[in-house]
Amino acid sequence: MVYNQEQADIFIAHQRTIDTLLCLPHTDESRCEMIAEFRRLNQDNEVALADIDIFEQTYNDHTAIQWYSRDSFLFRIISKALRSSDAEMMFKMRYFLVDLYSQLDGLEKQVCGFNVSPFKEKLYRGQLMSKTEFDCFKKLSGDIISINTFLSTTTSLQIALAFADASSNTDDFVP
Repeated sequence: MVYNQEQADIFIAHQRTIDTLLCLPHTDESRCEMIAEFRRLNQDNEVALADIDIFEQTYNDHTAIQWYSRDSFLFRIISKALRSSDAEMMFKMRYFLVDLYSQLDGLEKQVCGFNVSPFKEKLYRGQLMSKTEFDCFKKLSGDIISINTFLSTTTSLQIALAFADASSNTDDFVP
């Protein structure tokens, strides 16, 4: 969320980083660099290493959303890099990020091709957040906010609540 000039500058730098990454060539070298980084970050996790082997053998540019949607090493690494605006890690993940952006862009064009306004559909995001953060969102209602990662959404309120794990709600957090 953009609250002040410093955060606005951080947002712009993050967007420029993403824009630059999307212009870089999609090479076998960048794929190998990414997979090597996955292995380095998960060197003590046999389950993740086995998943990385499967990723290396089966991944293609049409499966980016499928891989990102899984609860796996890939989601955790990519999300952390984006949330923290870690330009070095985003650079190492550029091969996948280009595919994910491209696949999401294709889906957006497909939806717009059906003359369906994406803003008329009600979508839900299942996530616990602090009451303080929730109050900030409520104050920004009607304003533009910036989120520097991908959000998984659903058209089902029940599914969103399940992801938010509303049963673990405490006084400090809301689903």
